[in-house]
Amino acid sequence: MHWITKSNGIEFRQRGQVLSRSSTENLCGRLLIGTGFSLEMWIASENEVQSGPARIVSYSLNTGLRNFTLGQSGENLVMRLRTTKTDLNGINPHLKVANVFGSAGLQHIVVTYDFLEQRVYINGTIQAREKIPGGRFTNWDPSYYLVLGNEATGDRPWLGKIFFLAMYSRPLAEK
Repeated sequence: MHWITKSNGIEFRQRGQVLSRSSTENLCGRLLIGTGFSLEMWIASENEVQSGPARIVSYSLNTGLRNFTLGQSGENLVMRLRTTKTDLNGINPHLKVANVFGSAGLQHIVVTYDFLEQRVYINGTIQAREKIPGGRFTNWDPSYYLVLGNEATGDRPWLGKIFFLAMYSRPLAEK
């Protein structure tokens, strides 16, 4: 990975990761007392053949234990969000949005969840609205790592550029 100096971004050209070294307990605490969750990113995928799903951003311990993951599986965006109504991996159920990574270029991705409904916006247009996963975050683990470009275990690499990442302890409203 290397820094993109003119745009304050980070690029993953080959397997790598940015892994939190300090405690994520404060982040987890803020998300636990919030009114929901929103993840906002500006990214550009290297290609549409990444799988695993390849982890763009993950708040996890390993491939089976996570608080959330935003990933890429081929042309599809995958959002795994652990709640009191999912398994510890956030898979059952999880959200998949088709044809997000079919074309190269910069994309603005927003995932928002209000404990009842999850919505995904791509470049300002709603692409998914599902009443999943349901539940709250009281089963989140604050000891997990915040990871960019891979899983904490290093075996789900994502190739591309991340220009912006923000997390909010509330759902973002539709405009």
